[in-house]
Amino acid sequence: MDSSILNTLDQGLILAFAVIGVLLTFRILDFPDLTVEGSFPLGGAVIATLLVSGMNPWLGIIAAVICGALAGALTGLLITALRINEIIAGIVVAAGMYSVNLLVMRAPNVNLMGHDTIYSLVLGGLGVPENSLNRAGVTFVLLSVSVAALIWFLNTDLGLTIRAAGANKRMVRALGMNTSVSLILAMMIGNGFVAASGALLTQAQGFADVNMGIGTLVAAAASVVIGETIFGRRNLLVWCMGAVAGALIYQGLLNIGLRLGMPAFYFKGVTAILMVLALYVPTAISQYRQRHRPFVDEEPEPVVTTTVGSSL
Repeated sequence: MDSSILNTLDQGLILAFAVIGVLLTFRILDFPDLTVEGSFPLGGAVIATLLVSGMNPWLGIIAAVICGALAGALTGLLITALRINEIIAGIVVAAGMYSVNLLVMRAPNVNLMGHDTIYSLVLGGLGVPENSLNRAGVTFVLLSVSVAALIWFLNTDLGLTIRAAGANKRMVRALGMNTSVSLILAMMIGNGFVAASGALLTQAQGFADVNMGIGTLVAAAASVVIGETIFGRRNLLVWCMGAVAGALIYQGLLNIGLRLGMPAFYFKGVTAILMVLALYVPTAISQYRQRHRPFVDEEPEPVVTTTVGSSL
């Protein structure tokens, strides 16, 4: 199989974790959570530090997810308790996470060469080589289990409350429910997914870097919009499938650009263009269909005539 396709599968499925996390806040809570710019490298910093210290990779993943969830909870508390604007709260926490990540790693980057990862453990146990295709298989299984658990949770009473709070806070408050708890919980879950993405990417590429979270929100949001453009929002399963497909398409386009010789520093500009196109294309298609919709004469409503004599 072509190396570009393998890299797309490998990196796109890892990115899909972050896309699912952003989907929760960007679409269900209806605001872009900039905390992900800090929780993504936080997941990488935690897993790298723990693996270097000799911890089991599975426990390291759990620790990374918990730390990401705590970052989301912090942003949620700033929004609900201190009444800070959602965008500003995310920026503040993401900025603070830069120092936290440096404190965790005690260096701008950490190399994992010679240390076990979940990929080396699983693939070594199965007796298959560690390459992009096999890593993608492991990531796909983890992603499928995680998305299935998320969909199950969002269909429970608590999950339905979170979805309702995102759609109409006033109605949920009128029913006596606490929207602050719903928001904090949703942000914890979302940033837990994002931290898992950072932890998996760190293990796949073999190192963690304090700057690895720059542009995470834009890349994930672009993937969400691309997926929605193709799959729509018919139900949670289709929505999540669209998010995963969007991540693969986004990563595939970047890999194609890399293969064509495009310098890496152009990738952020390409991401911005992709997002604008993904936002504009559905609107353009809708306008085109309205302009070219065949004109159909409406049948006149039947005239009901009554007589005074008949109504008496």
